[in-house]
Amino acid sequence: MSTFTTEVQIGGKSLDIKRTDQFVTIGSCFADHIGQFLRDHKFDVISNPLGILYNPISLCRICDQILKTDTVQSDSWIVQHDGLWHSLMHHGQFSHVNKEALKERLDTVSKKAAPYLRDVNFLFITLGSAHAYRYHDTGDIVANCHKLPSTKFEKVLVSSEQIISNLEKRIQALKALNKNLQVIWTVSPVRYIRDGLIENNRSKANLLMATHYLADTYDFCHYFPAYELVIDELRDYRYYKPDMVHPNHQAIDFVLDKFVNFHFSQCAQEQVHLIGKLRRSLLHRPLHPASETYKIFRKKLMEDINQLAQRYSNLDFEEELLHLQREF
Repeated sequence: MSTFTTEVQIGGKSLDIKRTDQFVTIGSCFADHIGQFLRDHKFDVISNPLGILYNPISLCRICDQILKTDTVQSDSWIVQHDGLWHSLMHHGQFSHVNKEALKERLDTVSKKAAPYLRDVNFLFITLGSAHAYRYHDTGDIVANCHKLPSTKFEKVLVSSEQIISNLEKRIQALKALNKNLQVIWTVSPVRYIRDGLIENNRSKANLLMATHYLADTYDFCHYFPAYELVIDELRDYRYYKPDMVHPNHQAIDFVLDKFVNFHFSQCAQEQVHLIGKLRRSLLHRPLHPASETYKIFRKKLMEDINQLAQRYSNLDFEEELLHLQREF
């Protein structure tokens, strides 16, 4: 009997990710989803420290900045527009009315992220689009146009060969600094339909060619099929948000569940299961909050949190305890 789906086979071997491993996620908004999931389940993670990045060239530039190997002076990235100073190489979250304050914020975040990249066990890199914008004044590919006039930019499609060349250089440098590094490549399942569906597919094809080449070439590189799981296994618009472009929570949970089941050790899977169950209980909103039944539920939940705190003595459950105490 038909199951109305085509199952994606996850290749390679399990990475046996442990509870104590450290993570960095960088790239598109899907990298933020991965980072938030890990953070919610009490893993040590830093996610997109210098903001969301969609194209691989800008991602490489940010890696250089964190590791202090970029030869381009940061002032060439800074522009003023609509009363704010912006960095063309960074997300708008860093924009500021004061130019020096902007540079200071970027420098502070870079210094905080640098030790993670040197010591991290797993680096998740999620590539969003091979389309990018070149700034006419400097010739550089930028991470964000910040709504500057379109005449200042030229849209380009970065080839798979260019992507490979740029990413290869950075992962080799990172591996030289961090012998324990494992890199997990994913391609974002978000479709960039503003480019047109045909152009979006060309873009994704270049990203897929590059990530598979790197995963096949380097034994510390691994490909996880987040893109295929959403596009092929979840081939239905009910798994998308109303914009019909971004995967919804159900789709993201499906992909992350597949990743955990395949790549996490048994003890790490148990942590995800137990803390996930706790988080779902904390989100429960009763119809009658003053009822005796709900008081019993809250008391049991408090006991569960204390038991988890004892079982995982290295984890911090203060936020969950405060949440419950506010309800009493």
